[in-house]
Amino acid sequence: MKKTHTLIIWVVFSLILAGCVSKAQPVNPPTDEQPAKFRLVESDGTVFERDAVPQRVIVLSVPIAIIMDALGIELAGITQTSRPLPPRLAELPQAGVPKDPNVEIIKSLTPDLVIISKDFKHMHKAKMEQHNIPVYYIDNQLYEDTFKSIEIFGRAFGKEAEASQLIKDMRARENQVLSAAKGKPAPKVLILFGTADSFTMQKSNTYAGNLVAKLGGINIADDIKLSEVSTGNIPLSIEQVVAMNPDIILRISHGNAEETQKIYEQEFVRNPIWNAVSAQQNNRVYDLPMHLFFSNPGLQVIDALEHLAKLMYP
Repeated sequence: MKKTHTLIIWVVFSLILAGCVSKAQPVNPPTDEQPAKFRLVESDGTVFERDAVPQRVIVLSVPIAIIMDALGIELAGITQTSRPLPPRLAELPQAGVPKDPNVEIIKSLTPDLVIISKDFKHMHKAKMEQHNIPVYYIDNQLYEDTFKSIEIFGRAFGKEAEASQLIKDMRARENQVLSAAKGKPAPKVLILFGTADSFTMQKSNTYAGNLVAKLGGINIADDIKLSEVSTGNIPLSIEQVVAMNPDIILRISHGNAEETQKIYEQEFVRNPIWNAVSAQQNNRVYDLPMHLFFSNPGLQVIDALEHLAKLMYP
């Protein structure tokens, strides 16, 4: 009887001990699935994750490459370009242009990350997947996109301090520009985008249009109604321009800048209707530097903002 009693006590004690141990276990025990150490999210929600920070990065965008270089992120390759580059970027292999990446060169550089503008995703997604090339498509169209890019890559690559300093310096210059423009009458602005074949007007959802809006300008193209769905560039209607009578005309050249410049000048001289516009009458027709205004220039967006502010608020 004594042995039986002792056995029962031992069993009960074992059950109590087991219960205590069980309660001491974590509510969410660790699993084999650990969170990714490197994560980027595209503007359409597509997630790019890796267990480690990429070491072989190719960037098919000059502005983004310059941002990453300023953050101290080493690259393995860059887009083909004739533009001046910082010394570290100038020495890198060039792997084709954004519209036509050189897949063979890219593969030879064994990248673990390739960065391309989201504008080319529909063109390259299938081809890149076919060749097992890991790609992140970046949104870098408007002014604020540059600041987002700095934050995104600073956080992902562990360069938060460098990113914070870059943004701080740029925001300080921005605040000076906006403070100087505050309270001044808002000019009506026409933005012309010219090629050798045609001229279009840019709305506020374009890069240059976004800068005009940030500075408080009134973009006359935003008020032009079209029967068809339009993008940021809409057909030029001189009659509507005359009716809206902009105070300033900003001209952007595409392709061969010198050739387009001559076409602009011929148009404004040969077509007398432009003389009815205040901007032409008051000599406020300006040709914008292509390297700052053709598309988002990355870290130079603040240079573009300062340049534009001087034209809009002399």
